[in-house]
Amino acid sequence: GRATALLRDLAADAPALPQVAAFAEWLAGTIEAGRTDELLAYRERAPHAAWNHPTDEHFLPLFVAAGAGTPGVPGRRLHRSVGYGMLAMDAYAFA
Repeated sequence: GRATALLRDLAADAPALPQVAAFAEWLAGTIEAGRTDELLAYRERAPHAAWNHPTDEHFLPLFVAAGAGTPGVPGRRLHRSVGYGMLAMDAYAFA
């Protein structure tokens, strides 16, 4: 079976779960390297993509921001944090 964690089971300051940390670091590296094709295929290429984003609606705004950025300029992570061990609150700039 798949191990799951629920917010009610975690403290607000809990450390990032391994699958959250792996996804967040993959995402940062992919964005900062300007690997748009890999980013667009995140479902197949990112570690633990379906665990972190069982559905796409919370991830799709990232593509809107990236698309509105300066062409040819890779994004950069401005902020990184994780709440409850599983809610990555990273912020990116695409300019």
